Amino acid sequence: MDKKNLFYGILFAVIGICMLFAPKFCTNVIIALLGIEGVVNGIYNLVYTRKLLPNSSFQYAIIIRGMLSIVIGLSAFFFPIVWAKTVFEICKIMIRIYAIYLIVATVLQLFASAKMRDSGIERKQFIQESVISLIGAVVLFIIAAKVGPLVIRIIGIVSLLLGAAYIIFAYKNRPIIQEGVEVVDDISGDIEKT
Repeated sequence: MDKKNLFYGILFAVIGICMLFAPKFCTNVIIALLGIEGVVNGIYNLVYTRKLLPNSSFQYAIIIRGMLSIVIGLSAFFFPIVWAKTVFEICKIMIRIYAIYLIVATVLQLFASAKMRDSGIERKQFIQESVISLIGAVVLFIIAAKVGPLVIRIIGIVSLLLGAAYIIFAYKNRPIIQEGVEVVDDISGDIEKT
């Protein structure tokens, strides 16, 4: 059995079950994970991406994006921990703030990509990141709406089904165990082992 597919199946199934039965807790976990991603992304932008182009407007855009990522990321990480016992409405505010941050980050990323046009640096990764950030902002605005728990439960069902599909795929494609058998040749009476 392919252990990687089995692992993904179990992981998606567990995430799906958590999203189905504890959508508010999952929202807090998602906010914290987005916060960690924001901090790591901000540090990466300040340390590496800023140095890609010696253009000052490019560097300022990356510095602003990196600092904004770190500040919003830290607040998104610590917010669910500090305010875990408060109402879900407060978490919706953090979700909206993070969604607005993703839109601002998308604009800054597209500006930086435009500055890189004549430099010969591959921009595909930056444009993909911008599109993913914009899609993420839309999803976060949907989650922050009144239908948020319903959307999280629907995503949980999809994740549970995806996990089940991975597990079935891993089971169906497991290697067949071959055992040695004895073959008796009826004509000569010799026994061959294969």
